[in-house]
Amino acid sequence: MPITQAQKQAAAHKNGHALVLAGPGTGKTTTLVERCRLLLRHGVPLDAIFMTTFTQKSASEARDRLRKTLVAQASGAVDHDEVLKGAHIGTFHSLCARILKRYPTDAGLPYDFEIISDDDQRQMLYAMGIEWDEEEGNYVDLISRWKDSGSTPDDAMREAQQLGDKFTTGAAKAYEKYENARLAEAKVDFSDMITLATKVLTSGGEGAKWFHGKFTHFIVDEFQDTNKTQIEFLQAALGKYGQLWAVADENQSLYEWRGSSPYYCLNFSKIFKGAKIYHLSESFRCSPLIIGMASKLISRNASRYDKTMRPARKATPGEFVLYKGFVDAEAEAAWVAQRLKKLVDGGADLRKTAILFRTAGISTFIQRHLEKVGVPFTLVGAGSFWTLPEVSLFVTSVAAVVGDERFDTKTGFGKTKAGFKCRSFAEELKGEPLGVIANPLARVLWEYRPRNLDPERSGAWMTSVEAVLNMLLEKNDIKAFLDHAYQKLHEGQEAKGNRVFLSTLHSAKGLEWDVVFLVGAEDDMLPHFRNNNLEEERRIFYVGMTRARHQLLVSYARRRHDKAKKPSRFLRESVLPNGAKSGQFKWTDPEMESAEKPAVKQSAKAPKVCSSTGRKVYRRGGGKSLIPPEEQY
Repeated sequence: MPITQAQKQAAAHKNGHALVLAGPGTGKTTTLVERCRLLLRHGVPLDAIFMTTFTQKSASEARDRLRKTLVAQASGAVDHDEVLKGAHIGTFHSLCARILKRYPTDAGLPYDFEIISDDDQRQMLYAMGIEWDEEEGNYVDLISRWKDSGSTPDDAMREAQQLGDKFTTGAAKAYEKYENARLAEAKVDFSDMITLATKVLTSGGEGAKWFHGKFTHFIVDEFQDTNKTQIEFLQAALGKYGQLWAVADENQSLYEWRGSSPYYCLNFSKIFKGAKIYHLSESFRCSPLIIGMASKLISRNASRYDKTMRPARKATPGEFVLYKGFVDAEAEAAWVAQRLKKLVDGGADLRKTAILFRTAGISTFIQRHLEKVGVPFTLVGAGSFWTLPEVSLFVTSVAAVVGDERFDTKTGFGKTKAGFKCRSFAEELKGEPLGVIANPLARVLWEYRPRNLDPERSGAWMTSVEAVLNMLLEKNDIKAFLDHAYQKLHEGQEAKGNRVFLSTLHSAKGLEWDVVFLVGAEDDMLPHFRNNNLEEERRIFYVGMTRARHQLLVSYARRRHDKAKKPSRFLRESVLPNGAKSGQFKWTDPEMESAEKPAVKQSAKAPKVCSSTGRKVYRRGGGKSLIPPEEQY
């Protein structure tokens, strides 16, 4: 696809800093690579460019695209492996690690310092006798959040005291002990890598002189995801003469819980003096209908630039948006599974389809029904149904009753009260048949579930117990049940096969598919009741909508975990006025007066929905990958 005029202008920026606001599908990677190409063309050495991305996948994509560009413009034969030699392309952490390994003493580190992972952090805490209830949260995640925001152990303790929360207080105490142990053992975690690299660059030592004498141009992808410590690192990296060129979309800022904020995009010109702002507003990904609805939704946010995204193409046959309600979560999951089963039976490429959800608990329903109908899937950003604590305890208990040595019945019960009771249950009923153990085991898991679970997780706990109990009863054979559980626990989840992609909305950012199912779109789920930041929740929904190229199917349940639910307010906020004619839109719900009318009063904010045009078939080159519209309703 040829580069657009707007992309050219942004890539060709001269003199000073720049922020390129690039909405979903507007070609930010193309623009980023073009920026590198033009810098090189104008004599900037490759090893003077410092490019950072937020994931290794993004770094690999940028590296591959830049390699192809450089090979294509080279005269004569060129070594593909050598063309990027000396290039600094990677995540913040990988690039900061290079600085620290080269000049550790400038950061106050010994030469034999050790970089540790999240798992290493967990083991350090365990070694100090610090443990916590995983159902309440994760000390490692909370400590990392504090460190990323620049909060000291004292700051963390003050926060815990203000909250009056036992878990947060425990994490704050653990933070202080962890920091003392880490410093004593010369260990550096991921959060430290940023702050210590900043220390090197502001020390005035050999590391700072080397860095500022070498790097002149800084390219940052996904700038909206930066946090306070990363901003401080960039300011230190620029020095007096460095130039920053960043790509961002404040509408896709999703990580305020770990310190990122639209603030840094909205105040870019103040933080980096004199910066120029560019806009990429043509989306090559989504249908006009999806762009229109997503734009209407996000326009309600106040913390954003006043910009409008436009479709770069016309609508094509078969494109539609469907909002669909169900009586309960089981009905929703069964419908999604059956739609995908039809695609499988028709030989469709499932890799062009994704199922997205706000929380991992939503996915357990979907996973079970996909397994039931034989639809393969790859799971990202959420745990497997079979690894849920309540399901794992159920399976371990059944295995212990019959003495199945394939399962860890010694340490598999863990250290929770529920685990202790399950162990006692299994020992007491060892050797008993299925009819004796099934329902009593489920009652034990319900009675001794963790008492501090939030309403969503508590409901999901019993729903999962009920589901695994039903699997055992349906098979009516303990060995067959354990064989199935063992297979699911050990089967590979490789993305290479023909599988549908299951992912949290956070993990789906930056990806795209022809068909997207966005499930669990209910108030208290999306927006989530634990996040008080409504604008961030709206951005999360916006990201989910704009992952779809052609077909977007958003569903919700009127009952989930035995509690009444309402459709997400974001559905009403995104419905277009009557005049929208780009593509098809339909909203069906079991509690609506008709299949064509949402259960809300029509107004300027919630206009009357358009009816389906009822196309019969949609095929694209390369085989069927989309769903005939009438099969969705």
